[in-house]
Amino acid sequence: MQFTWQDREIRFDGDKYTTALRTSEEIVQELPDVEDCKGSNNETGRLLVTNLRIIWIYKMNQKTNLSVGYDTIRRLSFQDPNPNFIDPRAVLNISAKYNDGRFEFIFACANPKASKVYRVLAELQKSYAATRLYRDLKLRGGFIKNKQLQLLPGETMVRKLQGVFNLSAEQGNLGTFFVTSIRVVWFAEMAENFNISIPYIQITKIVLRQSSKFGNALVLQTNSFSGNYTLGFSIDPEAMLKTLHQELTTLYEVYAKKPNFGVKYTPRKRRHSEEKRLAAKEDDVQIVTTSQMEHFDTLTRYYADPGKGTDRKPVYDEHLGLAVENMNGEMSTDKLWVVVA
Repeated sequence: MQFTWQDREIRFDGDKYTTALRTSEEIVQELPDVEDCKGSNNETGRLLVTNLRIIWIYKMNQKTNLSVGYDTIRRLSFQDPNPNFIDPRAVLNISAKYNDGRFEFIFACANPKASKVYRVLAELQKSYAATRLYRDLKLRGGFIKNKQLQLLPGETMVRKLQGVFNLSAEQGNLGTFFVTSIRVVWFAEMAENFNISIPYIQITKIVLRQSSKFGNALVLQTNSFSGNYTLGFSIDPEAMLKTLHQELTTLYEVYAKKPNFGVKYTPRKRRHSEEKRLAAKEDDVQIVTTSQMEHFDTLTRYYADPGKGTDRKPVYDEHLGLAVENMNGEMSTDKLWVVVA
């Protein structure tokens, strides 16, 4: 199956294949004349919002580009256009983490559609966070209730097999094995919270392998994003094991042609007051409205502190009554508390 990196990596200035859409990746919104304020001042390009990532491509040279996967995003906020601000355009601010690096991306656009596109992006980010079972290997999850698999939207049950041994332990654990259109799931008969969910998108190999202790076994190999697990399962009679292998191989090949990532955007009509209430409950996506943007610069400077090489000397802070690291410029803790409030 085609390796899916698009939602999990940050890439800079990649080749044409980096910005090309992979199978089942869809452009949900597109915005022209967007400036990359952080890395390419005064350079505008196209901003593409897909179901897996954000892509920015410089209009004068497509080799200058960005790809930011949703899995790397830690904070997302945006500012509606306001003629009273120094920059009156709609501004999108993204804080991301990839490997050991922390990144900040700031995009600005004068297009009237910009605020709508940013809101769609926030919805897609929430959808991505809520649909991880479509894409991530999960151990000891809450997807088994009363010994029944809780199906995901759009997922169909193909087969349920009892008496399947998970060979991760020396003696093997007896349990139930589910095969669906999106993943394979196993749970132990004695404890349904001892379970595993393996999406096809994380599987690299499905083979039958001979074991000296358990005989013929079904072996699933996962990719590096899932920890390079090798998982073995055994079932009697052997004819059923071969049937299961053939069935899984077929389903895997069908899924590879059109993966289901689970990320969808469904336009919804809400009252303005309801939008603010729902946004306040969200942890990983923060929508900063115009009224909140008065202190936006302070928060941004606190989060991303460019040029800081070592910790600053501690000073006594009267507002907190504690010793804190000396802050940059005119920033103070009482201003930061105003931002949080």
